[in-house]
Amino acid sequence: MPKKLVVDPLSLDFGRDKRFCVYIYRDPRPRKRREPIYVGKGLTERRPDEHWNNSNSPNPFFSRVLEKIRTAGLQPIIEFIAFFENETEAFALEIALIKKFGRRDLGRGTLCNMTDGGDGVTGPRSRPPRWTEEHREERSRFLTALNKSRAGIPHTPEHNAKISAGGRGIPKSESWKAKQSVNQRGVPETEETKAKMRKPKSPEGRAGIAASNRTPRMREIRHKDAATRWADPAFRERTVEAIQAGIVEREKRRGVTFKTHSKLTEADVAEIKRLLAIDIQGATIARAYSVCKSTISQIKRGRTHK
Repeated sequence: MPKKLVVDPLSLDFGRDKRFCVYIYRDPRPRKRREPIYVGKGLTERRPDEHWNNSNSPNPFFSRVLEKIRTAGLQPIIEFIAFFENETEAFALEIALIKKFGRRDLGRGTLCNMTDGGDGVTGPRSRPPRWTEEHREERSRFLTALNKSRAGIPHTPEHNAKISAGGRGIPKSESWKAKQSVNQRGVPETEETKAKMRKPKSPEGRAGIAASNRTPRMREIRHKDAATRWADPAFRERTVEAIQAGIVEREKRRGVTFKTHSKLTEADVAEIKRLLAIDIQGATIARAYSVCKSTISQIKRGRTHK
């Protein structure tokens, strides 16, 4: 239990006829042992349980803790510390209590306060308190140290399942997708990752991948992706040309001989006409026969090799 706070030389007055008050929220859950979770300063005429009754609290961190207490079927313990006529003195005690019990977001204690106190307003807040750059840097250092301390500790299967279930079905914004794409672009893959990608999948793994690709959600994603890419004229032209080039290569494998000189035989002309009949582009056929596109165009129009 924390020692009794020394409040001198502040001019405390425990009469409720004073205008301002300082109060503490305590956690009633058995394992928490009535630990302080929030220190506040407010008007005496207003009830300090506004945080408990107000779902739109400007402090989301504190709201989550209160929601856990509400889920447990309990109510927080609200303790009045002192009453003041002077707001400056009330702020001074608030700052002293926050410093004594310590802020949880900075790893110094149990309080859900997001500031060091003394920055509130008389009356309801219009916006959440803003963090200073000093607070942001200190919080960043704390979280970085915390992550390093857990480096190499694998998550349990239950924890991984919770992470997976928590992100499933949540739509991602376009800005988030663009940011992820930029972050992943140009990131070199490690040799370990490449080895895993080259490793052949087991029959069960291949069956699982095939089953996941056949889900309605995956079909919808592929359809949207294809529609977006197909809207690009350059992509359409490249795709059609690649498909037609593939058809010519297939004909080569079937035994059709393509000449590497510009003189066309009657058999070449017949094959060119057959390819033109199935809508193969003239430029693709010209590259296969090493002739000009105009030669193929003249054959198509019946001006030569009639």
